[in-house]
Amino acid sequence: MQFSTTFSLMTMVAIATAAKSFGLVTIHSGSMFQYAEIIGHDNDPLLYVGSSSGSKTGNFVLNDDGTLSDWNNKKIGINSSGVAGEVGNGISESKDFGVSDEHLTYGGKEVFVACPSEDQKGYVLSVKQCDKGTGVSLRVMNSSDVKESSSSTTPTTTSTATPSPTTLTTAAAPAATTSSSAPASGECNFGVVTIKSGSQFQYQALKKVDSHPHVFSVGGSEGSEVSLTLQKDGSLKDQDGRGIYVDPSTGEFGDVDPWGKEQPSKSFSIKDSHLVFNDKDSFYACPSGDNKYSLSTKDCTGGTGIALHVVDQKCA
Repeated sequence: MQFSTTFSLMTMVAIATAAKSFGLVTIHSGSMFQYAEIIGHDNDPLLYVGSSSGSKTGNFVLNDDGTLSDWNNKKIGINSSGVAGEVGNGISESKDFGVSDEHLTYGGKEVFVACPSEDQKGYVLSVKQCDKGTGVSLRVMNSSDVKESSSSTTPTTTSTATPSPTTLTTAAAPAATTSSSAPASGECNFGVVTIKSGSQFQYQALKKVDSHPHVFSVGGSEGSEVSLTLQKDGSLKDQDGRGIYVDPSTGEFGDVDPWGKEQPSKSFSIKDSHLVFNDKDSFYACPSGDNKYSLSTKDCTGGTGIALHVVDQKCA
């Protein structure tokens, strides 16, 4: 009788389950797919790699059963060619999605490829190799738990089940990052993307442009993506070994000048996956020309507040 009462109570209550919500950017160093978003187009169920006019994007949700939902709250599946998109019209639901080491997986592996689309709209996201395709990793960004309530007729839910070896579900939290400006055991190398939800600055790479290396660009087609090293003394250097300097009067953020008149700025740190300067993670994209923006630590006319999200952090 005791068992029946307990069982009845469990079937009558809503059981809270935790799903994982996150953004996705592609990783392929040195290619056009470095820090590209996963997007959709109007009246097109397929997922694309990289931005274009009329594109839509937002957070994805990894459900406890291994299914993935997009910003339209529609399940993502795979068609016979391996291309990912919203379920329906030849795209079948899949329960093979997971998250491992802050990367999206399919079937427990990182198998994603950017494939040229047949209609020349760009590059579709696929889980199979294709002609002229480029392999990419899908980096999970700004991950957070989302509570969902559902009724159940059994005393267990998928959120309490042990994850399978090939699908790491929401029970696996992203690895923590250091909050210290001076890593205890050495230096940290990492990339950086900008964060400003709903704006053109969501998931943009910092760029180093030869004509003005003293101030980095936010996005744009010029230059090369900046990668940084956080040193023990709280200073930064870029991929070319040049120190990073923040102008105290203008807030401009970039390389020290080529004549070495300044010393690299200190007081940098990494906290909650954000780059921090003087204990603040507030930076700005400041207009510097037609569709051009420069990185600054100070607000400016027409500027947009952004955060700098650390990706692919590796500490010695």
